[in-house]
Amino acid sequence: MGTEDLILTCVASAVASAVLTACVRNYAERRLIDIPNERSSHRVATPRGGGAAFITAFSGSSAVVAAMFAGWHTWFLLVPGVIFVAIVGFLDDHISLGAGTRLAVHFVAAGGVVVFSCVEEHTIFGLMLARPVGTVCAIVVIVWIVNLYNFMDGINGLAAVEAIFVSGAGALFEWYAGNTIGAIFLALLGCAVAGFLPWNFPKAKIFMGDVGSGALGFIFGCFLVLAWARNESHFFAWSILLAAFVGDASWTLLVRLAQRAPILEAHRTHAYQHAAARWGHPPVTLFVSVINCLLLLPLSFIAFFLPEVARWCTFIAYLMVLSLAIWLRAGAREEAVRTS
Repeated sequence: MGTEDLILTCVASAVASAVLTACVRNYAERRLIDIPNERSSHRVATPRGGGAAFITAFSGSSAVVAAMFAGWHTWFLLVPGVIFVAIVGFLDDHISLGAGTRLAVHFVAAGGVVVFSCVEEHTIFGLMLARPVGTVCAIVVIVWIVNLYNFMDGINGLAAVEAIFVSGAGALFEWYAGNTIGAIFLALLGCAVAGFLPWNFPKAKIFMGDVGSGALGFIFGCFLVLAWARNESHFFAWSILLAAFVGDASWTLLVRLAQRAPILEAHRTHAYQHAAARWGHPPVTLFVSVINCLLLLPLSFIAFFLPEVARWCTFIAYLMVLSLAIWLRAGAREEAVRTS
């Protein structure tokens, strides 16, 4: 497969995603309308489930690449789990499945990737984890990324722009690491989400829904733990790429746990949601993009190519992100933010 063929496949992924989004929107306007409530960050009833379009485009285009590159091993390791998580997310968009059901599916899909990847060891901060411990930790990491991505999909364009950023930078990392198929898959994913983005930003004509956010989280979680198995500094580099989402979602969860607030119920207390209430959706999405490009991207590249300072780069990245989350009162009730 030459460069021209690869570019054409990426363009086809984006075009297919855009066209399929129009089709999904036509369906969702009749079946999947997101009605605003007190926990919503939007005010207008909007169809959801648009993630089905870019996940379908990604699954199809990655299958074409797998066939041409003899990359079926990577495809079967990753994409069936993506489709599994996406289908459950699509059902959840329709009938609101229980948290237990969703988590069970996420653990099964994550377990399949970790077990069948035949990873022998995981090392963190120089400490080698025993295989059973490392396996459990890797599965939990994937499940957490799946769910935090769902938590962070609450304002126009944020989850889509984050996906394009992580896919692009991650593709470069995988390419340098010698994982050519993985790099191409990430490029195809970024293009597919780019085809969806005009439907979701600056004004949302359709939301990606759990079908999209859960599948994106699953993909990035898988690449994170596979990078971890390969090299500790690669794990830190991927962690930095995801820091804007991981930091906000994790700190918000910790604050709500400390408040004994129900963590499985929908809420509007993430840092980005408080920021959107003050300044609007597009400015916050663009601001997160600036943080990603000007802060997290350079730090992630330094961590990737200079393993001796990877831990410090990760510390700096999360210190900055958590400082913003604390300043924006992540986890605090909206009433408390208004009166502060």
